[in-house]
Amino acid sequence: MAIKVTLHCPSTEKTKKDFIIQNPDKHFNLLYDIRSIFRTNYAAVYDIRAKPIDNLRNCVSGQIVQVAISRDETMKYYKPWNCIMYNGEDSANVDWMTDGVGLAWEDLTDQQRCAHITCVSSAGANPGGFVQTNTIRITRPYATVQKEVQEILTSDSEQMCTQHDVGTAIFYNWNWKWEVFLRASMMPDDSKDMSPKVLSLLTVLSSFTHGSARKVRAYIIEAVKARLAEPGDGGTKDPLLQEEDIVHVISTLFEKAVSPKAKDYLAEENKVKERARKETWSMSRRPEGTRKEKT
Repeated sequence: MAIKVTLHCPSTEKTKKDFIIQNPDKHFNLLYDIRSIFRTNYAAVYDIRAKPIDNLRNCVSGQIVQVAISRDETMKYYKPWNCIMYNGEDSANVDWMTDGVGLAWEDLTDQQRCAHITCVSSAGANPGGFVQTNTIRITRPYATVQKEVQEILTSDSEQMCTQHDVGTAIFYNWNWKWEVFLRASMMPDDSKDMSPKVLSLLTVLSSFTHGSARKVRAYIIEAVKARLAEPGDGGTKDPLLQEEDIVHVISTLFEKAVSPKAKDYLAEENKVKERARKETWSMSRRPEGTRKEKT
Protein backbone atom coordinates (compact mmCIF):
# COMPACT_ATOMS: atom_id res chain seq x y z
CA MET A 1 0.00 0.00 0.00
CA ALA A 2 1.30 3.44 -0.93
CA ILE A 3 1.59 6.23 1.64
CA LYS A 4 2.14 9.95 1.26
CA VAL A 5 4.57 11.99 3.38
CA THR A 6 5.68 15.61 3.38
CA LEU A 7 9.34 16.37 2.70
CA HIS A 8 10.73 19.52 4.30
CA CYS A 9 14.23 20.92 3.82
CA PRO A 10 14.98 23.43 6.64
CA SER A 11 18.11 24.87 5.03
CA THR A 12 16.24 25.93 1.88
CA GLU A 13 12.77 26.21 3.47
CA LYS A 14 11.39 24.18 0.57
CA THR A 15 8.60 21.66 1.05
CA LYS A 16 7.33 18.84 -1.14
CA LYS A 17 3.90 17.54 -0.22
CA ASP A 18 2.48 14.14 -1.14
CA PHE A 19 5.77 12.34 -1.69
CA ILE A 20 4.66 8.78 -2.44
CA ILE A 21 6.29 5.76 -0.81
CA GLN A 22 5.25 2.32 -2.04
CA ASN A 23 6.02 -1.06 -0.50
CA PRO A 24 8.43 -2.22 -3.24
CA ASP A 25 10.46 1.00 -3.01
CA LYS A 26 13.88 0.62 -1.47
CA HIS A 27 15.29 3.23 0.92
CA PHE A 28 18.24 3.94 -1.39
CA ASN A 29 15.98 4.53 -4.38
CA LEU A 30 13.73 6.82 -2.36
CA LEU A 31 16.76 8.88 -1.32
CA TYR A 32 17.68 9.17 -5.00
CA ASP A 33 14.22 10.58 -5.73
CA ILE A 34 14.55 13.02 -2.83
CA ARG A 35 17.92 14.22 -4.12
CA SER A 36 16.29 14.87 -7.48
CA ILE A 37 13.44 16.83 -5.90
CA PHE A 38 15.79 19.12 -3.99
CA ARG A 39 18.41 19.14 -6.77
CA THR A 40 21.28 18.02 -4.59
CA ASN A 41 23.93 15.32 -4.65
CA TYR A 42 23.36 14.49 -0.98
CA ALA A 43 20.28 13.83 1.12
CA ALA A 44 19.75 12.47 4.62
CA VAL A 45 16.32 12.09 6.20
CA TYR A 46 15.13 12.70 9.76
CA ASP A 47 11.88 12.76 11.72
CA ILE A 48 10.50 15.88 13.40
CA ARG A 49 12.61 15.18 16.49
CA ALA A 50 15.77 15.24 14.36
CA LYS A 51 16.30 11.49 14.66
CA PRO A 52 17.68 9.76 11.53
CA ILE A 53 15.23 7.68 9.51
CA ASP A 54 16.92 4.41 8.55
CA ASN A 55 14.13 3.15 6.34
CA LEU A 56 11.60 5.45 4.69
CA ARG A 57 9.24 2.53 4.18
CA ASN A 58 8.62 2.57 7.95
CA CYS A 59 7.09 6.04 7.74
CA VAL A 60 3.36 6.51 8.24
CA SER A 61 0.98 8.40 6.01
CA GLY A 62 1.01 12.15 6.69
CA GLN A 63 4.41 12.07 8.41
CA ILE A 64 6.78 15.01 8.04
CA VAL A 65 10.24 13.96 6.87
CA GLN A 66 13.05 16.48 7.30
CA VAL A 67 15.75 16.51 4.63
CA ALA A 68 19.37 17.58 5.06
CA ILE A 69 21.14 18.36 1.78
CA SER A 70 24.65 18.74 3.17
CA ARG A 71 26.85 16.40 5.19
CA ASP A 72 27.74 19.35 7.44
CA GLU A 73 24.12 20.18 8.22
CA THR A 74 22.98 19.57 11.79
CA MET A 75 19.31 18.70 11.82
CA LYS A 76 17.16 20.28 14.53
CA TYR A 77 13.64 19.74 15.82
CA TYR A 78 11.01 20.59 13.23
CA LYS A 79 9.78 24.06 14.11
CA PRO A 80 7.83 25.55 11.22
CA TRP A 81 7.22 29.27 11.15
CA ASN A 82 3.47 29.47 11.56
CA CYS A 83 0.79 32.03 12.37
CA ILE A 84 -2.65 31.37 13.82
CA MET A 85 -5.52 33.56 14.96
CA TYR A 86 -5.74 33.28 18.73
CA ASN A 87 -8.43 34.14 21.26
CA GLY A 88 -7.30 32.34 24.39
CA GLU A 89 -7.99 28.79 23.15
CA ASP A 90 -4.97 27.34 24.99
CA SER A 91 -5.83 28.81 28.39
CA ALA A 92 -5.88 25.34 29.96
CA ASN A 93 -2.14 25.06 29.29
CA VAL A 94 -1.21 28.28 31.10
CA ASP A 95 0.92 27.76 34.21
CA TRP A 96 -0.92 28.58 37.43
CA MET A 97 1.75 31.14 38.40
CA THR A 98 1.26 33.18 35.21
CA ASP A 99 -0.17 36.64 35.79
CA GLY A 100 -3.87 36.71 34.87
CA VAL A 101 -4.40 32.93 34.93
CA GLY A 102 -8.09 32.09 35.38
CA LEU A 103 -9.33 35.32 33.81
CA ALA A 104 -11.23 35.37 30.53
CA TRP A 105 -9.04 36.22 27.53
CA GLU A 106 -10.94 39.45 26.80
CA ASP A 107 -10.33 40.62 30.37
CA LEU A 108 -6.53 40.27 30.22
CA THR A 109 -4.31 43.34 29.98
CA ASP A 110 -1.61 43.55 27.30
CA GLN A 111 1.03 42.51 29.84
CA GLN A 112 -1.07 39.53 30.93
CA ARG A 113 -1.66 38.49 27.32
CA CYS A 114 2.07 38.66 26.75
CA ALA A 115 2.69 36.39 29.75
CA HIS A 116 -0.15 34.07 28.69
CA ILE A 117 1.20 33.55 25.15
CA THR A 118 4.79 33.29 26.34
CA CYS A 119 3.67 30.43 28.55
CA VAL A 120 1.59 28.52 25.98
CA SER A 121 4.35 28.97 23.39
CA SER A 122 6.92 27.21 25.56
CA ALA A 123 8.03 23.73 24.52
CA GLY A 124 6.59 22.06 27.61
CA ALA A 125 3.16 23.67 27.50
CA ASN A 126 1.49 20.70 25.79
CA PRO A 127 2.31 17.37 24.14
CA GLY A 128 4.35 17.91 20.98
CA GLY A 129 4.78 21.51 22.02
CA PHE A 130 8.26 21.75 20.52
CA VAL A 131 6.56 21.96 17.11
CA GLN A 132 4.55 24.98 18.27
CA THR A 133 7.39 27.11 19.62
CA ASN A 134 7.70 28.97 16.30
CA THR A 135 3.98 29.72 16.11
CA ILE A 136 2.96 33.37 16.30
CA ARG A 137 -0.47 33.80 17.85
CA ILE A 138 -2.29 36.75 16.31
CA THR A 139 -4.63 38.38 18.79
CA ARG A 140 -6.47 41.02 16.74
CA PRO A 141 -8.44 40.99 13.46
CA TYR A 142 -6.76 42.26 10.29
CA ALA A 143 -9.41 44.90 9.59
CA THR A 144 -8.79 46.87 12.79
CA VAL A 145 -5.02 46.54 12.49
CA GLN A 146 -5.06 47.69 8.86
CA LYS A 147 -7.21 50.69 9.81
CA GLU A 148 -4.64 51.78 12.39
CA VAL A 149 -1.82 51.29 9.87
CA GLN A 150 -3.55 53.51 7.31
CA GLU A 151 -4.21 56.20 9.92
CA ILE A 152 -0.51 56.27 10.79
CA LEU A 153 0.64 56.35 7.17
CA THR A 154 -1.65 59.26 6.31
CA SER A 155 -0.95 61.32 9.45
CA ASP A 156 1.79 63.84 10.13
CA SER A 157 4.74 62.71 12.24
CA GLU A 158 3.88 65.43 14.74
CA GLN A 159 0.60 63.62 15.47
CA MET A 160 2.33 60.43 16.60
CA CYS A 161 2.53 59.43 20.26
CA THR A 162 5.63 60.33 22.23
CA GLN A 163 8.58 57.94 22.10
CA HIS A 164 8.08 57.23 25.80
CA ASP A 165 4.43 56.20 25.35
CA VAL A 166 5.25 54.10 22.29
CA GLY A 167 8.11 52.40 24.11
CA THR A 168 5.86 51.58 27.06
CA ALA A 169 3.17 50.06 24.82
CA ILE A 170 5.71 47.91 22.96
CA PHE A 171 7.21 46.70 26.23
CA TYR A 172 3.79 45.74 27.61
CA ASN A 173 3.00 43.76 24.44
CA TRP A 174 6.36 42.02 24.01
CA ASN A 175 8.23 42.36 27.30
CA TRP A 176 11.05 43.70 25.12
CA LYS A 177 12.25 47.25 24.67
CA TRP A 178 12.17 48.33 21.05
CA GLU A 179 15.84 49.31 21.28
CA VAL A 180 16.63 45.66 22.06
CA PHE A 181 14.16 44.30 19.51
CA LEU A 182 15.82 46.10 16.59
CA ARG A 183 19.32 45.45 15.33
CA ALA A 184 21.72 48.36 15.76
CA SER A 185 21.93 48.77 11.97
CA MET A 186 18.16 49.38 11.84
CA MET A 187 18.31 52.37 14.20
CA PRO A 188 19.88 55.85 14.04
CA ASP A 189 22.98 56.40 16.15
CA ASP A 190 20.80 58.34 18.58
CA SER A 191 17.59 56.46 19.38
CA LYS A 192 15.84 59.80 19.91
CA ASP A 193 16.08 60.34 16.15
CA MET A 194 14.02 57.23 15.38
CA SER A 195 11.15 57.93 12.98
CA PRO A 196 7.90 58.52 14.94
CA LYS A 197 5.90 56.77 12.22
CA VAL A 198 8.16 53.73 12.25
CA LEU A 199 7.80 53.44 16.02
CA SER A 200 4.03 53.88 15.81
CA LEU A 201 3.82 51.10 13.21
CA LEU A 202 6.03 48.95 15.43
CA THR A 203 3.53 49.51 18.24
CA VAL A 204 0.71 48.29 16.00
CA LEU A 205 2.79 45.23 15.08
CA SER A 206 3.35 44.43 18.75
CA SER A 207 -0.34 44.97 19.56
CA PHE A 208 -1.44 41.77 17.82
CA THR A 209 1.66 39.62 18.43
CA HIS A 210 1.73 39.57 22.23
CA GLY A 211 4.59 37.53 23.66
CA SER A 212 6.11 36.78 20.24
CA ALA A 213 8.86 39.40 19.97
CA ARG A 214 11.67 36.98 19.17
CA LYS A 215 9.71 35.33 16.36
CA VAL A 216 8.45 38.62 14.91
CA ARG A 217 12.01 39.96 14.99
CA ALA A 218 13.05 37.27 12.51
CA TYR A 219 10.41 38.52 10.06
CA ILE A 220 11.57 42.12 10.46
CA ILE A 221 15.18 41.14 9.78
CA GLU A 222 14.18 39.22 6.64
CA ALA A 223 12.01 42.11 5.40
CA VAL A 224 14.91 44.56 5.65
CA LYS A 225 17.27 42.10 3.96
CA ALA A 226 14.80 41.57 1.11
CA ARG A 227 14.37 45.30 0.57
CA LEU A 228 18.11 45.92 0.49
CA ALA A 229 18.50 43.06 -1.99
CA GLU A 230 15.93 44.51 -4.41
CA PRO A 231 17.62 45.14 -7.79
CA GLY A 232 18.01 48.66 -9.12
CA ASP A 233 15.64 51.19 -7.59
CA GLY A 234 13.15 48.53 -6.50
CA GLY A 235 13.55 49.41 -2.83
CA THR A 236 15.02 51.99 -0.48
CA LYS A 237 18.66 51.10 0.18
CA ASP A 238 18.76 52.66 3.65
CA PRO A 239 19.48 49.93 6.26
CA LEU A 240 17.39 51.81 8.82
CA LEU A 241 14.00 50.20 9.46
CA GLN A 242 11.43 51.71 7.10
CA GLU A 243 7.66 52.03 7.26
CA GLU A 244 7.31 49.67 4.29
CA ASP A 245 9.23 46.94 6.13
CA ILE A 246 6.75 46.87 9.00
CA VAL A 247 3.70 47.10 6.72
CA HIS A 248 5.06 44.15 4.75
CA VAL A 249 5.60 42.07 7.90
CA ILE A 250 2.10 42.87 9.18
CA SER A 251 0.53 41.67 5.93
CA THR A 252 2.80 38.62 5.81
CA LEU A 253 1.80 37.47 9.30
CA PHE A 254 -1.91 37.83 8.57
CA GLU A 255 -1.47 36.15 5.19
CA LYS A 256 0.10 33.16 6.96
CA ALA A 257 -2.92 33.11 9.26
CA VAL A 258 -5.09 32.94 6.12
CA SER A 259 -6.43 36.47 5.79
CA PRO A 260 -7.78 37.10 2.24
CA LYS A 261 -7.30 40.88 2.52
CA ALA A 262 -3.68 40.46 3.58
CA LYS A 263 -3.11 38.13 0.61
CA ASP A 264 -4.55 40.78 -1.72
CA TYR A 265 -2.19 43.40 -0.28
CA LEU A 266 0.87 41.19 -0.74
CA ALA A 267 -0.21 40.32 -4.29
CA GLU A 268 -0.45 44.01 -5.16
CA GLU A 269 2.91 44.67 -3.47
CA ASN A 270 4.51 41.98 -5.62
CA LYS A 271 2.99 43.51 -8.77
CA VAL A 272 4.52 46.88 -7.91
CA LYS A 273 7.92 45.30 -7.31
CA GLU A 274 7.71 43.36 -10.57
CA ARG A 275 6.90 46.54 -12.51
CA ALA A 276 9.90 48.23 -10.88
CA ARG A 277 12.16 45.31 -11.83
CA LYS A 278 10.98 45.38 -15.44
CA GLU A 279 11.49 49.14 -15.64
CA THR A 280 15.02 48.81 -14.22
CA TRP A 281 15.82 46.01 -16.68
CA SER A 282 14.39 48.04 -19.58
CA MET A 283 16.47 51.08 -18.61
CA SER A 284 19.63 48.97 -18.47
CA ARG A 285 19.02 47.73 -22.02
CA ARG A 286 18.77 51.20 -23.55
CA PRO A 287 21.77 52.84 -25.20
CA GLU A 288 23.60 55.13 -22.80
CA GLY A 289 22.48 58.38 -24.40
CA THR A 290 18.78 57.49 -24.48
CA ARG A 291 18.30 56.70 -20.79
CA LYS A 292 16.05 59.03 -18.88
CA GLU A 293 17.00 60.00 -15.39
CA LYS A 294 14.35 59.57 -12.71
CA THR A 295 13.17 62.76 -11.08
